[in-house]
Amino acid sequence: MTKARWCIKMGKDCVILTRLNTLSNCLKTVKSMSIEAHLWSCKLSFQSVIKVMLPVILSMILLFSMIPFEAQASSSQSKLSLYTANLSMDNKSTSSNTATLTVTSGQSPALTIVKSASPTTYTTVGQTITYIYNVTNSGNVNIKGPINIIDSLINGLISIYNTDLSQGQSVLGIANYTITQADINSGSVTNSAYANNNNTNSNTATLTVTSGQSPALTIVKSASPITYATVGQTITYIYNVTNSGNVNIKGPINIIDSLINGPISIPNTDLGPGQSITGTSNYTITQADINSGSVTNSAYANNNNTNSNTATLTVTAVQNPALTIVKSVSSTNDSTTGQPITYIYNVTNSGNVNIKGPINIIDSRINGSILIPNTDLGPGQSITGTSNYSITQEDINSGYVTISVYAKILMIV
Repeated sequence: MTKARWCIKMGKDCVILTRLNTLSNCLKTVKSMSIEAHLWSCKLSFQSVIKVMLPVILSMILLFSMIPFEAQASSSQSKLSLYTANLSMDNKSTSSNTATLTVTSGQSPALTIVKSASPTTYTTVGQTITYIYNVTNSGNVNIKGPINIIDSLINGLISIYNTDLSQGQSVLGIANYTITQADINSGSVTNSAYANNNNTNSNTATLTVTSGQSPALTIVKSASPITYATVGQTITYIYNVTNSGNVNIKGPINIIDSLINGPISIPNTDLGPGQSITGTSNYTITQADINSGSVTNSAYANNNNTNSNTATLTVTAVQNPALTIVKSVSSTNDSTTGQPITYIYNVTNSGNVNIKGPINIIDSRINGSILIPNTDLGPGQSITGTSNYSITQEDINSGYVTISVYAKILMIV
């Protein structure tokens, strides 16, 4: 009579468990076998099935869970083969087919990139921004190197270790970028980066570093000539305007001068940092400017958004106060004692500044004041005064009368 037996195959080994007389003997035999390489089952009599089935099934489940399948996260599947055997009394067995089962792994390769920059602001052309890339294997399988970083702002390769990444491991990369004038003008630099290993792409990390913009204009003012002496003389003012900030200044640039009415001639152009333009204006000297002794004015530049410093300049007058007196007499042939002679004095402002009255005439022959209008004299203006003198016998004896006269002032206007 053939007795049914069960065989479970692991690899090349098959272990057959013969019928045991009692449940305790069966379990004892099971416990004595190696559970790492084999799985066991007991074929018991029908009367024992009810008592044995439940614990045996639980034991088999436990044993299956402890089999080393050599399944790793990096592998994609595991296989287990089983078959049954009938053992006859003459030790000949009959085997079934082999059932093979494949269990597949749920692979999720993934990379995560985090990007930072140092410094986070910039102000100067040529300044270096260093970008730091932290790339992490955020999946459940190994990521094979090399891992590449692609940045929208960086040309060429980005320095990163050529290495494989297991789950949770990270690698750092760095790249440098040099600031341009366009970057300062725009106010910020934004770029994006991602990592890949030819098969797996990371997220895209976007970062913005900002420009410390400092718009500024500086004006320097000069004049030619730097002194004046004549009414109607022209003073030419020269304005040199420089972009002293770190961003472009957009034209038109205007110059406002306290002394000049109307627009001042200056090129309508944009100015890059360090660039300059020159403007000019003309001013005509007045008598008041000569009288005051100097002309002072102030100017500044702007482009509607940015004002320069205020430049103040003084040009000085060369003052030449002067009076000229011309004396005449009403009669030149007097021979009688006591005869009066009238002297006429013509006083002219022959200088370049106003002469403030009163103007006095001093005559060597006249005692007391000489009648002359109390008035101011502008350059070129004249006033007339008179005085009377009586001929003496001494004058007749000498044959002539000589007198000296001059005019003087107390102050210049």
